[in-house]
Amino acid sequence: MTAVKWIIGTVAAIALLVAIAVAYLMLAIDPNSYKPQLAELAKEQDIILNIGGELSWQLLPSLALSIGSTQITSPRSEIPAIRFEQADLSLAWLPLFKRQLSVKAIHLEGADIRLETAEQASNTAIAPLAAAPLSTTALSAETSDAASEADTSNSPPAFTLAIESLAITNSRLQLPLGTEATSPQQLNDINLLIQGLNLDGEAFKLQADFNYSDPTLPGPVAVKIDTGASVDQNTQVFTLSKTMLELLLADKPAIELSLDSLTAGQLGTPHLKISGLQLNSAGASLQASVSIKTSAKTVNDNITFESEINVPPLALRKVLSSWAIEIPDLPDEHALQHASLRLRLKGSNEQLAISNLMLTLDDITIEGNADFDFGPTRRVALQLRGNTIDLNHYIASTNAKSADETAANNGQQSSGAENTEPALIFAPLIAPLLWVGDGNATLDISLDGLAIDNIVAEKVQLKIKAANNIVQVQQLAAHVFDGDINATATINLQHKEPKVNFTSTISELSVEQAMTAVNGEDRLEAPLTGSLTAKFQGKTRGNNAEQLHQYLNATGEINLARPYLSAFNIERSYCDIAALIEKIPHKTDWPQGSQLQDVQASIHLSGKQVLLESYTTGLGNISLSGKGIIDLDKERFDLLAISRLNGDRTSEGGCPVKSKRVRDKDIPIRCKDSFANAGGGSCKPDGDFVKQVIQDKLFKKIGKKSGLNEDSEEALKGLLKGLWGR
Repeated sequence: MTAVKWIIGTVAAIALLVAIAVAYLMLAIDPNSYKPQLAELAKEQDIILNIGGELSWQLLPSLALSIGSTQITSPRSEIPAIRFEQADLSLAWLPLFKRQLSVKAIHLEGADIRLETAEQASNTAIAPLAAAPLSTTALSAETSDAASEADTSNSPPAFTLAIESLAITNSRLQLPLGTEATSPQQLNDINLLIQGLNLDGEAFKLQADFNYSDPTLPGPVAVKIDTGASVDQNTQVFTLSKTMLELLLADKPAIELSLDSLTAGQLGTPHLKISGLQLNSAGASLQASVSIKTSAKTVNDNITFESEINVPPLALRKVLSSWAIEIPDLPDEHALQHASLRLRLKGSNEQLAISNLMLTLDDITIEGNADFDFGPTRRVALQLRGNTIDLNHYIASTNAKSADETAANNGQQSSGAENTEPALIFAPLIAPLLWVGDGNATLDISLDGLAIDNIVAEKVQLKIKAANNIVQVQQLAAHVFDGDINATATINLQHKEPKVNFTSTISELSVEQAMTAVNGEDRLEAPLTGSLTAKFQGKTRGNNAEQLHQYLNATGEINLARPYLSAFNIERSYCDIAALIEKIPHKTDWPQGSQLQDVQASIHLSGKQVLLESYTTGLGNISLSGKGIIDLDKERFDLLAISRLNGDRTSEGGCPVKSKRVRDKDIPIRCKDSFANAGGGSCKPDGDFVKQVIQDKLFKKIGKKSGLNEDSEEALKGLLKGLWGR
């Protein structure tokens, strides 16, 4: 019992001595006496320290020195202007007995920090770490250095920082003004708390919230951060763990970002690794991992990185609506319902590879990869594969406009034609080619199908290679209208006016399906059916579709198998001529159309005109040949058919022909009309031929009944020809 009483008495005595010592310090040491010393210390560092408020002691909850309103400025470019209303410096006990101030915690109230340069911003960001307690290893080294210098310096520093806790409340930070910014970016209402700050690699808590203002944003963004952090001064490794970041813009859904860990290191090979990153907003989610390494052996550090990004299936229309992003009226109200994305990135400051790409939109799935070279010779290679893409879900049909809308649009185009510049059709190619420069670009796209309006193409292939502003379309192929289309082209963009050379082949394409698709549902029956095989080659020039059409110059050979003309009956026109010559009644029970034999034709495309330089076909016992012109601009056609009957009947169901003036002779039939009015009356006997037939018949009667001699008869014929010629 005596020993216990002795121990208790000793502890009480020590406590009493400590209390007496504290009371002595509080009464004997006036903190305001440090003002000149602190100002002089700051001045030695080219820092102007103006403490306008009072300095006072604070005992609870811990020993602290309170500093009133203070302003800090400096001519040094790396130090920003700082002002604060109140600062509480939590002090260590033992240094006070040596008349030293050792700060282990700081609380700033109402701070206003104005950054003018990037250097100031960098210094401000690392200031808490610079004021943190030294790591155990660094502290031992510093103690050893201090001991070695003890003989030359006997006065310890009057002010030291070893901050373990930092709190900033109700403060503001102004960022440097950008080169094109009209007003600075600001962080307002800052509340920051760092607890357990150390440089030994042990975890410490970091929490912050503030309002971020940017002139480019519609309003301030509320930001909240909650994370665990660690800094190892020896290995130079910085980590964040279990980080939560929340961004909230007025009237917009919250953006929540979380990550499991972030590790950044400087010692050896600098690196950055992020795992478990996830971003959520309005039901949408993005998941990612990132790894970055850099070699510090040269001035131009070589950076390598890898990343995996995954956007799980999301309700796209709902997300867009939540963000108040206007969705245009689409033909399909169920479009833009679902979307997802997955890809992998790997690259360096000279290369980028995108692999395992999978993008889904509703029922569309696109997979592929891409490679980019950023070296002196740049390169782009893109490969995409997809299923059938039906653009009718997203693009209104070009045939959907009413006649009134079309007329109104035509009127607007006419009135404003002088002020309307047609769209540059090759504009999407210009920017990538300018970026590639002397390098090259390749594009390989493969789709199971592509649908737009009533056109459905299958097995779509597009292969493009570009270099030196010349685009080579190596393959454009598709299975469409039960046939195959294959085209190649060279697009020269080296001049102000692009030049195009092309070849195309068409194999067994259904003309009926093509014409029905182009005309929509306006026609119950296609005016022409058959299977088309063709080959074209040509050139054009221009910056827009109108110019390319205007300067089109191409030739081609076509074969149309099993053609059927539904609009008019050529055999009927032939029989009408025969009936006129033979003075017999016209046959009336004709079918509507004409079943022709295979058509062989040579075609010249000149601007918006299709010139049929020659063609051959037939029906029944009638052979047909001729030429013609189809004007796509005026929507009219003028076709001349030279018919010749081989036999005494046009066909089994046709008409008999007895006159030798008709049989085995070339009889012209002219089909001439507009696209809109084409029908049974479009084909008629050629006027010059009918005129010649009437003349011959009249001359024959004159010869029989006039009684004139041969010379007089010829003179009379010449006179009549002269009259008719006028």
